This record gives sequence, C-alpha cells and structure tokens, in this order.
Amino acid sequence: MENNPISKEAFLFIVENTRSFYETLGAEFIMRYTESELDEVYNCMERVYTSGYYEEPHEKYANVMYNISKGHFLSNGNKRIALMITAAYILYETDILPEWNHLKDLVLAVTQDKVSKEQLCIELKRYCK
Repeated sequence: MENNPISKEAFLFIVENTRSFYETLGAEFIMRYTESELDEVYNCMERVYTSGYYEEPHEKYANVMYNISKGHFLSNGNKRIALMITAAYILYETDILPEWNHLKDLVLAVTQDKVSKEQLCIELKRYCK
C-alpha cells in the first residue's frame, strides 16, 4: 500500500492558491467550501493512493481527476481543484510539467461524459516515465 504523496497541508495550500492562479489568468474565480467538504476531497485522494487497487501512476491520476471532477464535493470549483491536484501529482511524481490545456480539456470531457475512466488512463499515461 502506497502513501499519498500530497499531504493534507500541501492539499490545503493548493486549494487556497487556486484562486490566485486563476486570477493571474484574468479569470473570475468564486469558490465556496467548508472544511468538511475539503476533507471529503482529500479523503477521495487518499482512497485512490492507499487502496492498493490502482498500481500504475496514470491510473491514480485518472481516478483522482475523475472522482473529484464528478464527485460534486464542493458547491463550486470541483473541476478547477481536480485540474490543479492532478497537475500537482504529475509534477511531483514525475518531474514532468503537464500540458495545461490537455488537462483542462480532459477535466471538461469527464464532466460532460465524453471520456471514460479507461480513456482518461490512456490519455494520462503520456505523463509517466
């Protein structure tokens, strides 16, 4: 069983800085969440990494992205957080800077039911060494 490489503190840092990141892009970002909602998102990440069910890194990235995007944990910001967290995992574990537009398109495809978890795994495999 593997540990989650993103600590709860790092997760909260990513969430808090997502607003600043989007503002630098000129996007208005409204995000509402409670501590218990953030706990649910982090627990989702923990389950993917500690269950032992997903062996390959791209399977973990795909399931984190899919589950957060579709999970409706937060009243607003699920796709943005899914995007940022997936990018953080890829960068942390592979030292590969993921293609931002590619990840954004994948998150949108997930929420529009245009891509399955299996297809998402195939797409994210490009970021594995």
